[in-house]
This record gives sequence, structure tokens and C-alpha cells, in this order.
Amino acid sequence: MVQVHGSAIERVSVIDDDPGSRELYSLYVEELSMQALRENGPFTSVEACVERVLGAAHAAISDFKLKVKTYASFNGAELVASLYDKKLPSILCTRFEFADLDEIRPYRQRIPALLRPDELDVDTIAHAFESCALEFRNEFVQTRKPWKTLIRIEDIHADPGREAAVDVCLPSWNRNVMVKLQRSELPEWMHAKLVADAHFYAVVNIGAERPEDLYFSKWSES
Repeated sequence: MVQVHGSAIERVSVIDDDPGSRELYSLYVEELSMQALRENGPFTSVEACVERVLGAAHAAISDFKLKVKTYASFNGAELVASLYDKKLPSILCTRFEFADLDEIRPYRQRIPALLRPDELDVDTIAHAFESCALEFRNEFVQTRKPWKTLIRIEDIHADPGREAAVDVCLPSWNRNVMVKLQRSELPEWMHAKLVADAHFYAVVNIGAERPEDLYFSKWSES
């Protein structure tokens, strides 16, 4: 059992289309003296999965690619973000490729814990659930704390077969690293103003250590 701000986490739903991964994640959960609920699926909607988890567990660990074996009709980012809305501590654990960030980024603000399988262990699980609980109280660890910051448009491009994207620079985070955002992630009022060297502002967790941990919200011109 894990205690998070006076609330006991005793049961954890483990959601993954691969039985081997479900078993491995469950062993970590059980090492923390919590019960692992191995969710076999299939799930026809994210709403049905959320209802199932809320009715049975106090927290969840989910893989990202849930659609591969018709295990679910949604991906893990959408699920974890939906559980965040219900204030249920959840971890998105995935061996993601950078292309997957296009799907994860729109939900990233509501995913406090994004871990690769080799990062998952008893310590990171407990810490992740703690980070979630803090955010539910509007408290943030340094890597998740939101700040209004300047964003500079560096380049606009369209890869074959993919929607238009923009490369942005965050001088207050790391001026040497470009972050790619899909055009659909930006508010519609920005679309006609997307030119190289244009400047905007957004609320971003500039304490993040990795590009994949950044989230963007509340875009504005000043």
C-alpha cells in the first residue's frame, strides 16, 4: 500500500495490450504491497475503460499503444488524461518513438508521469502517484510547474503524408533545442500568423528536463 497525502492506494489497474508487459508492471505494483488489477480488455471506448478503472482501482498504469491488438479503441494518452480529469493518479508508461509525441503532446498537460519501461520501478511508481496527487491539489513539482513564457516560431514545414507542423524555440527553457508542434495543437487564431520569427506566449512547464515532458497551453500574443 502507498500513502499519498493521507489517501491509501491499495489497488492499481494495469492496462496494456501485451500480457507480458501487464505481468511485469504488475510485479512492480505488488512489490509496493498494492494489488495489481490486470485489465484484459478489450475496451470499446475510453469512457468504458475510465468507468471500469474508477470502480475498481485507486490508481492506474497504462501503455500508450493500446490499439495495436484491438485491445482498445483509444490510446493510453487519452486514457491517462481522462483519468487525470477524474483525479485518479495514473502513469503513462511506453517505449515511445518521437513520432508518437504528435499524439501524446495534446494530452501532455494532463499526464504528470510519462515513463519508459526501463524507468519504471518501485521508486518511480510511488513518486509518480505523489506528483499526480500534488497536481490535484494545484501544487506542482518543479518539472511540471506552469510559467508564462516567450515562444519563437523557427520554421514551418509539412512532412509527406502528415499535417503541417512548426518548430518552436523556448529561450527561457533551452534556446538550442527546437520543439516540434503540430499545427492542430495551436489555437485557430494563430494559424494565419505562423511565419518564421513570429513571437507568441504560452504557459509551459519550463522546468521540464526533456522535450517530451513539455506541455503548452493558454497561447496569447502578449
